Amino acid sequence: MADKIIRGFLIDVYGDRGCNELVFHDTLENIYKILDVETIDVAVRKIGNFTYDIICDDEGLLKDSLPGAVTDKDEVQLVGNLLLVNHDEEGNFTSLTDEQIEDLGKHLVMAMMTYRGDTRVYGLLKGVEYV
Repeated sequence: MADKIIRGFLIDVYGDRGCNELVFHDTLENIYKILDVETIDVAVRKIGNFTYDIICDDEGLLKDSLPGAVTDKDEVQLVGNLLLVNHDEEGNFTSLTDEQIEDLGKHLVMAMMTYRGDTRVYGLLKGVEYV
């Protein structure tokens, strides 16, 4: 069976890929590579008008990690690189819509933090809520 292609939204807090739409092959190995992690978790969160599956590092809170998503009050929701997608009735990952990608852009903010001795500016999601 061929890999399914998915259109998601990447928040890259460590690298130079920024925060933007990402089209990728839906394999576990590929998701590990995209997020640069060894294990993943899927957190369901509401951002703006939509609810998303947010694929993240399952061990992120155990590491020295930068925030990838915060509430409107700047409380950390998720850390590290994040990959946002939808899911179908069976729980399989599916693509985001144009409207969702546009809405996510409205929730991007820039942050300046010191990470491992380097001060850096990077993008993260603001306005993330529990479902």
